[in-house]
Amino acid sequence: MVLVPVVVLVILSLAVPAGGALSVRSAFLAVGAALFVLAGGRMFVSDEAIWPNSEVMRRCRWQARHLEKARDWVSAPVVLLTGSSTTMYGLDPERIERRLFEAGVPATVLSFSISGATVPERRYMLQSFLGMLDNETRRKLSTAHIVVLQEVFVECSP
Repeated sequence: MVLVPVVVLVILSLAVPAGGALSVRSAFLAVGAALFVLAGGRMFVSDEAIWPNSEVMRRCRWQARHLEKARDWVSAPVVLLTGSSTTMYGLDPERIERRLFEAGVPATVLSFSISGATVPERRYMLQSFLGMLDNETRRKLSTAHIVVLQEVFVECSP
């Protein structure tokens, strides 16, 4: 996206009108129009189509498959872990799920944590995950018992 204005300016410099140089105003209008068209078109393309192999998309796909494979997740709690590297490396969702099952709680644990993730990035992961689910699964998830465990940092000074 950063290279778009440069490419547009190069194209404009090659497409000099027969009467001489292109005015600065016309060049800025052309660059602005190109950015407007590209930004508007971006709204119709999913993030997964643009970044299919990103860490976030891979994790969201894995969580979606895990939810679909889980036994009777609609009637059991769904635990969402959100956080950064502390949650990602400090909590093992498979182990938590297994221990809860052994304790008689057949919960499904989904981890939406990634190193360095801020709150908006965690929200983005959840939105991407929901976008990957089919309508029926999303509808069922909206009625499920969901427990969100969110990583929170509190700074304490001595």
